[in-house]
Amino acid sequence: MNWIWLLVLFTVGVALGAWLFYFVYSPRVLTAEGENVDFTIAGLLVTMIVIVTLALSAMYILGKTYVLTGQ
Repeated sequence: MNWIWLLVLFTVGVALGAWLFYFVYSPRVLTAEGENVDFTIAGLLVTMIVIVTLALSAMYILGKTYVLTGQ
């Protein structure tokens, strides 16, 4: 895989992870009441964890590629 794509994946992953973190922990969401609010927050947290994990994996592969190729 080309290292540019890994860099793009890392950047997009970090941006989406930060946006989801803000969205989940905003006061408007935390003060809402209802039956589905807990499931919504849990679903967004799991999605955020997956996106951040993908972004960190891309960063790890990008770093390893940089070290091995010396570019």
